[in-house]
Amino acid sequence: MLRTACLGLLALFCSALCVVAASTTQALPREGDVTIDGVLDEAAWERAPWQAGFRSASAAAENAGEPRPAAVQTRFKVLWDAAALFVAVECDEPQVEALKARYAAHDSDVYQDDCVELFMDPAGEGRYYHHVVVNSKGAWYDDYGADYGLVHVKRWECPLETATSVDAAAKAWRCEVRIPLAALQLKPDAGSTWLWNVTRERYAGGRLELTTWAPLKGNFHQPKRFGRLTGVAIDYSRFAVGLGEPKVTISGGSGTFNTLELRLPVTNGGQQPRSLRLSAGRFLAPETAVTAAPIELAGGATQVVTLPGLRVRRGDSDAAVQITATDTVLEQPATIVVKRLDADYRPLVVEVLQPVYRGNIYATESVPEIVFRVTLADDVAARTRAVAYALCTAAGTEIHAGTATAAQIEGDLRLDAAALPVGTYALVLRALGRETDEVIAETRATLRKLAPAPGSEVRVDALGNILVDGKPRMFLGWYGGIPLEDPRADVVALQDLTTPVVLPGIAPEDVARALGEPFRRHGIYSVV
Repeated sequence: MLRTACLGLLALFCSALCVVAASTTQALPREGDVTIDGVLDEAAWERAPWQAGFRSASAAAENAGEPRPAAVQTRFKVLWDAAALFVAVECDEPQVEALKARYAAHDSDVYQDDCVELFMDPAGEGRYYHHVVVNSKGAWYDDYGADYGLVHVKRWECPLETATSVDAAAKAWRCEVRIPLAALQLKPDAGSTWLWNVTRERYAGGRLELTTWAPLKGNFHQPKRFGRLTGVAIDYSRFAVGLGEPKVTISGGSGTFNTLELRLPVTNGGQQPRSLRLSAGRFLAPETAVTAAPIELAGGATQVVTLPGLRVRRGDSDAAVQITATDTVLEQPATIVVKRLDADYRPLVVEVLQPVYRGNIYATESVPEIVFRVTLADDVAARTRAVAYALCTAAGTEIHAGTATAAQIEGDLRLDAAALPVGTYALVLRALGRETDEVIAETRATLRKLAPAPGSEVRVDALGNILVDGKPRMFLGWYGGIPLEDPRADVVALQDLTTPVVLPGIAPEDVARALGEPFRRHGIYSVV
């Protein structure tokens, strides 16, 4: 009965999601220049009609049933060209002096200001969608959503152009956005009709009011209910260029900067040859870009491109780098990606391969050797004769030691660990100079030999398997709770893992008392 009821509710939920809103508008091809300044005075905008009819999506409207027309209206229009989508939004605002606009930085909480939100799914399928929020200052937030809003990839970044203007006389504020198509996640199923919606969050009236073009209730992240944007007659084959993961070499540079050298594979996903030029620069700082020589790439071919050194500020351990592949014939971007790259200059790096999990030797495993690899920054390698390494106690006493030449550190290094007692240890490495034994660079990694766990020992082995008390386990579970009171053993046995809701202010020991005994009795594990 319980399972049947759940399946019935799931079917109703999925049925509701599959109802596509009737709202439809057309994107027109851009004719004439458009300057992103928030003024909307170009002839190109004049020929595009406004799309209005926003409805309330606030909780009060949801409780009342069918969404009612918004008391304070919003309207938008859309243009496109071969390289970008252009969106203009005009927001009526009778209390324009009360506009809330606290945030000015990219990816800050602009959705807590007076703002508009753009949702777009070029595939028209309703699973994956792009999401952009722009406040009345022109600051924006962007993410890539999936699975009906349950997943938001904040690390997707789009080099938008945005501008806004506030018109006190007309009691309105306006927003203008240019969205480069090369930065979108354009899959092969992208078409001329997109799922599309524009929404608004209004605070100027003294309380939050949610309004939407497509008829949604309570939650904007319902891609199956988005409206439709037609007429986007774009040749998507122009964007069939893939950029692989870059290999990054970091050098110390000079002054307050480090230098990144990027090597990355470029793939022509189309059938026709392409002439491409790669550039890379810090995101939202185009003046920092460095450019490689153009390459000729046959259809389906891949080539690794090395870019000139890109300077990043020393201390920025995580740099947002925009990489652009430009078609040199069209002089338009074919693809734009923003990567979060490790930019921390580390002259000497050690990677511990064994023990495999968190640098710990667990009571249920046998680790006869410490196995590790050493990497030197290029500028350090040029001055290094050898690398000395030692396994030391917490007090600094050497237990085992060795020295490796530059040729030997190309492979794995090993130290005996068969008879280590329980305790904490340091793996210490020093790069030694060519002329003398001066220490050019030094690093260390913490290792532990653990005693038997007081409860359950949980670790991961070299193949990624989860082991509980030394034995592999396959977990089945979900977020929420387990019906422990259900008398049918098979219902409880369906799940042996739960991720409980943890409320602020609840002490861990209280959670342990509440869950510990019944979970132990039923063999259920909890991940918080």
